[in-house]
Amino acid sequence: MANFFDDYNEQPIVQQEETKETNIPETENETESELKPEMNYPEGKEDVGEYNTQGIANSIEETEQSQYTTFNNPNDVEVTISDKKTPIVVLFGPPACGKTMTLVRLSRYLKNCLSGYQIKPVRSFRPDYDRNYKEMCDDFSQKLSASVAAEANSRMNFMLVSVSRNAGEPICQILEGPGELYFDPKKPNTRADATVYFNKITSSPNRKVYVIILEPNWRNEQDRRNYVERIRQLKKNMSPRDRIILLGNKVDKADEFIKSSGVVNVRGFINHMSDQYAGLFGIFKETRPIISFFKPYDCDFVSFKSGTFCEDGSKNMRFTEDSDKYPKNLWKTILKRVGR
Repeated sequence: MANFFDDYNEQPIVQQEETKETNIPETENETESELKPEMNYPEGKEDVGEYNTQGIANSIEETEQSQYTTFNNPNDVEVTISDKKTPIVVLFGPPACGKTMTLVRLSRYLKNCLSGYQIKPVRSFRPDYDRNYKEMCDDFSQKLSASVAAEANSRMNFMLVSVSRNAGEPICQILEGPGELYFDPKKPNTRADATVYFNKITSSPNRKVYVIILEPNWRNEQDRRNYVERIRQLKKNMSPRDRIILLGNKVDKADEFIKSSGVVNVRGFINHMSDQYAGLFGIFKETRPIISFFKPYDCDFVSFKSGTFCEDGSKNMRFTEDSDKYPKNLWKTILKRVGR
C-alpha cells in the first residue's frame, strides 16, 4: 500500500543541467549671462565658482531626494500585485528562518545552472517613490552575486521577483516578505491576517504556493506550537486553488539525516520534523477518500540547505553555496505546484 513517504525514501542524486552560456557646444552668440544658471547665493558667495558648482549639485540632489520616501516599518509599505494571473510563491516563515537566502540560492540556481530563464524584480510591487525598494531593484543582479551574507540580505528583502522563460512566458512570482508580519515569536497572538500587507496577498486572485519554512530544533517547544497554530490560521485563509510546500530548511542542524552532499534521508527527516512541530501534518490531512488512500497529506515536503556561512579575516560572514541538488528539488516541486 502506497503512503505519504513513498516519494521520500531517499533523495535522488540529480544530474546538474549544463549551463548555456554631452557636452554642450558654446556658440559665438551666447553671452556669459546666458550661460549662467539662475541661483540664489548667500551674501558674498555670488562669484565664487566652487560654491556655484556645489550649489547646483546640491540643488539637483535635494530635488531627486524629495521624490523618494524611506520606509522603516514594513507594515507601512504599500504593495501592489499588478500581474493577477501568474502564480505567487510565498516564502512564509518567522524572522531569521532563511527566507532571503532561500530566494538568493534559488535565484542563483535558475540564473547560473539552468538555461532559458529570466529572473528580475517586479518594480511595480512597491511605490516608485519607495527609496529602499528602488535601490533593491537597481542592485538586484549585483547583490545576487554577493558573497557577503549581510549584503545579500540587506538588498533582497520584502521584494517580489518574477521568473519567466526567455521567450517571455511567465512561470511564477516569488515573494519574500518580512517574517514579523507572518509570525513573530515575541507576539504569538498577533494574527497575520490583521495586517494590510498579508490581506492584500491572500485576497489576490493569483494561485498561491506557500513555501512554509521549518527549521529543525528551532527555539523551543512552545514557540513551535505557536508557529503551528499560525500555520493553521493560514490554512483557513487559503483558496482551494492554493498549494503548500513544507521546506525543511537548514537540514544541517539535523545532520544525522544527511547521507552525502545533497542527499538526505527525507523519510527520517520528515518524522523528526513531525515530532518537533506537533500537529503540523494533521493540518494538511487529505480528506478525499480515494486520494487519501495513496497520499494521506495534501502537501509536499522538501529538504533544503542554501549554503554555509563562515567568518573571513574582516569579520564578515561569507556565503558559500551548498549542493545544487537542494534548489533543484525545490524548483521541481514549485513547477509541479504552480502547474507548469
